[in-house]
Amino acid sequence: MESVRFPCKKDMSWEEAPLLVNPLTSLTPALFPLELCIGRPSILWTLDTREDVG
Repeated sequence: MESVRFPCKKDMSWEEAPLLVNPLTSLTPALFPLELCIGRPSILWTLDTREDVG
């Protein structure tokens, strides 16, 4: 059991990576089209309009 844990430590990085990437990838589809059309300020604009809509 102990010897199996050591290789698993390498997999931990692969398991943790999706946790960090998922929030970004979930937001990217919504923001990316605006990024292409308007540019970087679109992120701030989207956040501002989101508060108004909410």
